[in-house]
Amino acid sequence: MEHMKILLDTNVIVGLSEKGRRQMVAQAIEKIHAQGHDMFVVPQVIYEFWVVATRPAREHGLELSTERAGQAIQNALQVFGLLHDPAEIYNTWFDLVKDKKVAGKQAHDARLAAAMAVHRLDAILTQNGRDFRRFSGITIIDPGHTVHAGS
Repeated sequence: MEHMKILLDTNVIVGLSEKGRRQMVAQAIEKIHAQGHDMFVVPQVIYEFWVVATRPAREHGLELSTERAGQAIQNALQVFGLLHDPAEIYNTWFDLVKDKKVAGKQAHDARLAAAMAVHRLDAILTQNGRDFRRFSGITIIDPGHTVHAGS
């Protein structure tokens, strides 16, 4: 497989802090790293992680303290590259939401797709691949399939 630059979706970063998914997500990341691919996050992923990490469990959160959430972010940034948000992401995002008729919460996914286009990333590691199918030029990698698939 050709070298890829891969964006990690928020659900992957959240999975690293969730008991039920931690092992599967970590194995997928290890396998991708061993294949020589580069993995990145963008600020939006960090913001969204913070929201889920510090939200109460009754609201589908992880109930982490702000200290533990901050440490989880610092740990992730030691492993994954952080790509900053240049101004052109807005224009790319706005074109995507208009052209693809993106509505509601899917506008968050469109912003990740815009960041991928601007940073010329090849793929996204996500457990919600269906959310990115409408955007052309994105390879979708599911961590569960990565772990179970052969090398």
